[in-house]
Amino acid sequence: RAEALRARLGQLELALGLLDASSLQPLPLVEQRQADIVLFDENLLDGVSGSDLAGELQMRGYRNVSCVLTASSTAVIESIAIKPGVDLVLNKGCPLAEMKRQLHSALTQKRLAQAGQEARAHPPQLGEHAHDNGALRQRTRTNKGIEEE
Repeated sequence: RAEALRARLGQLELALGLLDASSLQPLPLVEQRQADIVLFDENLLDGVSGSDLAGELQMRGYRNVSCVLTASSTAVIESIAIKPGVDLVLNKGCPLAEMKRQLHSALTQKRLAQAGQEARAHPPQLGEHAHDNGALRQRTRTNKGIEEE
């Protein structure tokens, strides 16, 4: 199983954006870009599962959506869905329009979560935002309603 996983590392490097898709040669750092979505079949012939590859991909720094396709039962789908690195599990019989909708939703949620994490990791420093020069706006009531002074 470990040997089969090593044999698939090239595919993972491609998803991580480390290799050129046409030549499979390493890309310079400035040209590297991770795939937005990676689809895995759960039951691969060499004994490695798609969910295992999704977990390995996550351990290697993949930050986007990993989706596993399977024709298994609902119980198996639920067990795959909780594995590390798996963002979405779809039944192979899923209509393409529904697959597209779910993949788009998963990618949007992932990007929103990442943006929130980055904002919490790098909060704005004092002085980074425009200020009102310390002036406080006072509100006064007139017969026309509330006006700012």
